[in-house]
Amino acid sequence: MKYLSWGILVVAVLLIFACSSSPSDTTMQRPRVGKTAPSVPEDSPDDVALLTTDKGRIVIRFFQQDAPKTVANFKRLARSAFYNRTTFHRVAPGTLIQGGDPLSKDNNPWNDGAGNSGEFIPFERNNHKHVRGAVAMARGEALDSASCQFFIVLKRMPQWDGQYVVFGEVIDGLDVADQISRVRTYQEDRRYKEFPTTKQTIKSIEIVKKDTLQKG
Repeated sequence: MKYLSWGILVVAVLLIFACSSSPSDTTMQRPRVGKTAPSVPEDSPDDVALLTTDKGRIVIRFFQQDAPKTVANFKRLARSAFYNRTTFHRVAPGTLIQGGDPLSKDNNPWNDGAGNSGEFIPFERNNHKHVRGAVAMARGEALDSASCQFFIVLKRMPQWDGQYVVFGEVIDGLDVADQISRVRTYQEDRRYKEFPTTKQTIKSIEIVKKDTLQKG
């Protein structure tokens, strides 16, 4: 009888543990998912983009409310280091500089401008104009074809209004953008007359809080 009582007790304990660790229990599965899922930093209206270039830094303030998906896409790519070591592959003096193409990281300058991130953003029409300092997404023929390339406007371009999504503005470093826009290009070839002859590298793009920036 003593052995039978011990046997009943052991079986009861095993049943308790089996019931409490059921693999169908979602509370048991969540930690497993959490270890592999990437963490997404909380967006803040105080977020700015800090671009570090060969010529100096450029700081961009976001229009979060007016282009939320475009801003979220840009922040996601920046936080994943996607933009690091890309270039401003297209420049027009006093008009624009364009960059953010992953193909600009390779040693073939002639494919710059043809790359994307593999994901595309819905067109977010808003009332922001293409004024000096505006930051907008480049795209192909379709409105919803913007992906990762962006450009900084250096003078008022009304013909671009409504054609591209303006998602931010430069709040520091417009002089740096001006300097980049004036570098030497392949003027002798019409197809590449806006391609710089030397790489205008974006060393990094970081998403930081505005109040953490020191004056540039």
